[in-house]
Amino acid sequence: MILSPMRMRLEHAIAQWDQRQRNPNAGAIALMRLDDAIAEIVAGKSVPQALYDNFNDRLLTVLEQAAGVSVTYGGGTHDKGRPL
Repeated sequence: MILSPMRMRLEHAIAQWDQRQRNPNAGAIALMRLDDAIAEIVAGKSVPQALYDNFNDRLLTVLEQAAGVSVTYGGGTHDKGRPL
């Protein structure tokens, strides 16, 4: 599958993010959301849209950077909104 290298980068980014979380379930929840995002990408949604629709805040920024797409979340008034 073409998405395998990207999926691995995103899973690695989630693992690193999860180490800084206090909630022991945060990583598992994020990985389930990643499954949903990958399914949307396979169905034809763009990578930035799928990430934006499934994640938020700092994790969204981490995943956008890992995927190599433009960062949309800037916090508060700096948020650029849902990508086209």
